[in-house]
Amino acid sequence: VKRTFLSGTNRTFSRGGVTVSPGVDGMNMPSTGFGAALKPLFDPECPTTLESAGREELGGKQALVYRFRSPADGCFGNLYGNWPYNAARTGRVLIDDPAGEILQFEEEATGFPRRFRFVQRNQVMTWGSVTIGDASHWLPVAADFIWHMSDGDLYRTSINYRNHRHFEAATNITFK
Repeated sequence: VKRTFLSGTNRTFSRGGVTVSPGVDGMNMPSTGFGAALKPLFDPECPTTLESAGREELGGKQALVYRFRSPADGCFGNLYGNWPYNAARTGRVLIDDPAGEILQFEEEATGFPRRFRFVQRNQVMTWGSVTIGDASHWLPVAADFIWHMSDGDLYRTSINYRNHRHFEAATNITFK
């Protein structure tokens, strides 16, 4: 994980050789996970709208492009800056044609209340083929976040997922 201060008057500091932005109300680490955006995008119970936006090439692959829009208090969940707030989201999802795998998810969160710590948060998550053991899996391989702070500063966090491992556990419970 790499955090970078992009512009403005505040300063960043280093923790364990990693550039880190100030710990402001839950902004030390983006709260996202593998597939965190999939339910809000595709669950019919969510108020997200999807519309076709044509085709595009991404990483040498043909992709179907869909634009999405979700209102505030939709299924995407809270962002944290001074207090939790579930902002409106817009963006795009690029899907491999013809494989149907998600290649990239791009999200912009806006419409935060007055005095919220930031005014916009952008996220780009990229998926790819990852070999774990002898099997290939389609997983997120990178994520990039940019916070547009209310004081004009910009912060960026870049995450590269690597060194994937396969773990299994089994247990037997016996009642006597």
